[in-house]
Formats: sequence, C-alpha cells, structure tokens
Amino acid sequence: MKPASFKVRQSAFEGIIVSKENLNFSDSEKSILTLVSSTSAYSVEIKENPGNIFSFTTDESGVTFTVNRSQNRQNYSGRASIIPENPDIAPIYINLNLPKKDDYHYLSGIWTVAQNTDVSGDKSDFVFTPAIPLASFNVAVQKAPLTDYPLTAEYIQGKVRIGVQGIGINQATDTYYNIHFNGGTSDNPNGTYIFSTPGSAAWDAVPEFDEATHTITLKFENAQLDNSRIPRSMNFWCGQGAYFNFQTKIVSYEKLILTKEYID
Repeated sequence: MKPASFKVRQSAFEGIIVSKENLNFSDSEKSILTLVSSTSAYSVEIKENPGNIFSFTTDESGVTFTVNRSQNRQNYSGRASIIPENPDIAPIYINLNLPKKDDYHYLSGIWTVAQNTDVSGDKSDFVFTPAIPLASFNVAVQKAPLTDYPLTAEYIQGKVRIGVQGIGINQATDTYYNIHFNGGTSDNPNGTYIFSTPGSAAWDAVPEFDEATHTITLKFENAQLDNSRIPRSMNFWCGQGAYFNFQTKIVSYEKLILTKEYID
C-alpha cells in the first residue's frame, strides 16, 4: 500500500490564552502571576473588587495580581477582565479569592474556664500552643503539677478534640499523669465509670465566634467515638508506676466551657 499525502490549510491563531483563571491568595502568597499569550494588545480591569483589596501590574509576560490585606474572618472574592483590543476576540475573566483564615489560627493563647460544673469547680486557665499546624495543639492546664505536662488537643474537621491519653511522667518520683473519662454506657447510661481507652472516648468542641465581642467559645461534649460509651466527666489523675493507676485526682470537669478573645 502506497503512503498517502495531503495538504492542510489552517488559519493563524487569533485569540488570548492565560495560564490561570482562578487565583487563591493567602498570607503567604499575596501576589500571583498569570501568564498571558495574546495576538492582540489588551487591557485589564477589576470591576468586582470589594474594599479595593485587589490590584494588578502588567509586564511582557502577563498580569500580576496582588491582594493588599491579610486574611481574617471573612472571604473576599473579586473578578478581573483581560480585554483584547480586537473586538472579535472574547475577553478572559480571572476569579480572585482571598479565603478567610482557618479557625485553627485563632485558637492559640490563654483560655478562661467559663464553666466547670464539677464539685471542685476548678477554673484554672488552659493555654493552647500550636503543635502540628492545622492538626493539633499542646494544651497546658494551669494547675500544678499539670502545667509541666501538656496534653494534646487534636484539630479535626474544625473541632477541638481531647481524647484519653497519658500526658507525662515525672521520672524522679515515678509519677504518671493521665486523662480518663467517666460516664455511662448504652447498657448502663447512669453508670459512673467507663472503660475509656484511646479511640473510644473523647470530648470535642466546635469554636463559636462572636464577631461583636471578638471572643471564641469552646463547649466540650461527648465526641461520640463509640456509641456504647457516654463520657460525662473528664478527669486528670496521677499515680505511681504506670499510666491509669488512679491514685490521686488532680482536677475534674463535668461540663467544660472555655472562652478567649481573638484579634484579626
């Protein structure tokens, strides 16, 4: 079979191409370059620009868009147009977005105990410091000796979660510090003690923001990790020789509500 040959006639490209049409800014990326390839000269406009926070500059490679404010509790969205001088070429639209800062960034600092319905009524502060970014905090209860033995609070799907854990050892005195949850079970809802093991019992809270007073509230409740366990109190214990050797109860919470101020 003989090879076939044929001629193809193709018109030269007339139009405009950009490298990015959706731009997401952040505190670490406040300027983003969009490469532009166009067979026509063009102009740039930002007609949708809340608070005039978005701006741009142009050079031979394209358009650099910039945001002039930091992330806070609000989403900001704008829209830019790249408009060719040739009216036969359709404009290109660029979506500009500065998303609100994740709640995680507001949770560090000193939390006041607004409510503890345990008989002790202890209201020692809680201090949150970042551990794994966007994933966890170190939390030190400001009650001796727990100040020196911070617990881990996970940050899971927007919730702050405290689970069962050994939180530290004083090697000199062979003293072990830990958290344990007490409460009922599905078989005995009025019970006092549950066999709380890691992954079976925890408390969590969704951060509630009050924009008027710039305060955050955490109201802890059963995380429902195991439907057969209903943790009603969170207890900090210490004992000699091993974790969960319940010799001395340091502090207990039956209903824990924390509050703190925040700054954008």
